[in-house]
Amino acid sequence: MNKIKTILTILVLSAIIYSCNNTAVTGIVVSEEDKTKFQDQIAAFRTFTKAFYDEDIDLFMSVMSDSVKWSPPSYNGNKILGSDDIKSAGMSYFQGYDQITFNEGEGLVGSDYAYWSGSLYSVGETNTDPLVMRIYGTWAMKHTEAQKNSSARHFISKSTCSTSSRNISIIINS
Repeated sequence: MNKIKTILTILVLSAIIYSCNNTAVTGIVVSEEDKTKFQDQIAAFRTFTKAFYDEDIDLFMSVMSDSVKWSPPSYNGNKILGSDDIKSAGMSYFQGYDQITFNEGEGLVGSDYAYWSGSLYSVGETNTDPLVMRIYGTWAMKHTEAQKNSSARHFISKSTCSTSSRNISIIINS
């Protein structure tokens, strides 16, 4: 009986130690500085989405650099657009829709998490770079003229956001 208890105790402790040790699973250690940068990225994106809800173009542009690179959700021949273009698009959304909200993580199959950064599996090098993010969710809105609700899936495949240096480069696929 003592032998069984000893074996069970060893198995349970081994499982606890293994599951609590993230580096045993991935071998990657993320610095506190990178964790803070990642949280700053999320805060900048939430400012971006709040600007839509508040229809505040100044808040919208406050997280954009003058050199922003933007690829709109509708196909335009893969032309990368700039600051004036994204400002104009923001104003167009504000005029055409009300109650614009972003539902973080909604619509992502297999996970409820909205924010991802770094790359564990990639054709390129594995990294923990918090400045390259993928953001998933859905936008919900009401068309101003028709008063009908609509929504769109949202995936930012490359984002560099920063509340301190005021820049965001986005590629949006809706």
